[in-house]
Amino acid sequence: MGNPDLELQNPDRAPHHHRRRRSRRDAAGGVCTAVAAGMLLAIGVWGICFDASTRSLLRLQQHCLGHPAPGSALAASGVLDAAEQCAVRSFAKDASFLDGAAAIEADELLARRNALAEVLRDEGVDAFVVEPGFTFEYYANVSRTDWYPSGPESQPLLMVIQPADGCDGGIVAKTAFVAPLSAVDRLRALSIPRPSSEPSLDIVAWQPHWNPYATLRKSPLFAPVDPLAGEHTDQRPVLMVDRDTRSFVVDGLWDAGFRYKRLTPSVRQLPQSKISAAERIAGGLDSAVHAVRACLVPGQTEDGARRMLDATLASAGLTPQRLAVLFDVNGSAPQGNVLREDSMVTVEVGARHLGYSSDIVRRFSIDQADRRESREADVAEVAGGAGRGQ
Repeated sequence: MGNPDLELQNPDRAPHHHRRRRSRRDAAGGVCTAVAAGMLLAIGVWGICFDASTRSLLRLQQHCLGHPAPGSALAASGVLDAAEQCAVRSFAKDASFLDGAAAIEADELLARRNALAEVLRDEGVDAFVVEPGFTFEYYANVSRTDWYPSGPESQPLLMVIQPADGCDGGIVAKTAFVAPLSAVDRLRALSIPRPSSEPSLDIVAWQPHWNPYATLRKSPLFAPVDPLAGEHTDQRPVLMVDRDTRSFVVDGLWDAGFRYKRLTPSVRQLPQSKISAAERIAGGLDSAVHAVRACLVPGQTEDGARRMLDATLASAGLTPQRLAVLFDVNGSAPQGNVLREDSMVTVEVGARHLGYSSDIVRRFSIDQADRRESREADVAEVAGGAGRGQ
C-alpha cells in the first residue's frame, strides 16, 4: 500500500483540483462562445449596413440617371433616345435616294455572271468558286446570313460559275452549286435566278461521308482525267477562288485535283463597279451619317452612336451589313470612348436595300460653333416632346 499522506498530496488525485479544472474549462468555453457570438453579431450588423448602403447608392444612381444635370455627360447619355429620334427625323427630310427604288431583277444578276464569264475566258480560267459572302450575294442575291443564319458551318456551300459558249456565239455563264444533300431543298427554296433555258438549278449534291471537293471534280462539270495523256500534261482544271472562300475549302479543292489561280484585278473589280441603284444607296448612307452627326451630343458613347446610326438606317428600310463608329484613336477598347466637343468621329457603314449593297467611310468632327446650339436645341426639342407624350 502507498503512503496515504503522499497520495493526498498528489495533485491529480485531489478532489478540489478536478472541480477547479472543470470550472476553468467552463469559463474558457463561455468566453469562446461569447467571442463567437460577438463575431457573428458583428458580421450580421456589417451585412445589414452594407446592404442598406448599396441600396442607397443604387437609388442615388437611379435618381441621378433619371434626372441628370443639364449639360453634363450623364445628361447627354440620358437623352440617347431623343438623339435617335432627332437623327431619324433629320434623315426623313432627305430620303430622295428612295425615289424610284425597285428590287434587283433576275436579268441584272444574270448579266453580272455573264460579264464574269467573259473575263474568266480571257483569263484562261475554267471556273470561279465562291462561298456565301459579299461576292456570292452580288452574283446570286443570297447573303451570308441567308445561308448561315448562325454563322459559317463546316459543310460548305459553293457557287461555281463557268464560261460557256452561247447560242449567239457569245460567252455566257454556266452556274452550278455544290451543297450537302440535306440542304438541296433549302437551296432551291432561295429562288436563285437562272436562265430560262435551265429548268432548275444545277446542283452537285454530296452525301455526308463523301468528299465534296472530289465530288465536284468527278462531276460532269469538268472533263475527266484522260489516262492516255502524257504524264507531263497537267489536266487539272484551273479555278479562281474569291476572298470570301475559306482556306480549308481552297486546300480541299487543290487536294481533289484542281489548280488554283489568284484573284486578278479584272475579276476583283467587277463587284466594285457601282450601278445607279448602288450609288443611290451610298447617297442614302451619306445622308444617314449626316443626320446622326447633326444630333450627336458630347457625353455619348461609341455604342450609343452606333445604335443611333442603326435606328436611322432601319427607319428607311436599310439593312446594315457593316457598322462601326469610333471616337478618336481607340483601337484597344473600341466600345468605350465618350464623345467630346473636339472628338474626331470615324464611321464605316455598309447596308443592303432591295438586293443592292453599298458602303462608305466618313470621318468628321462635331466641334462647330455655328451648329452646336442648333444641334442641342434639336435634341432638347425631341426630348421635351417625348416628355410631354408627343
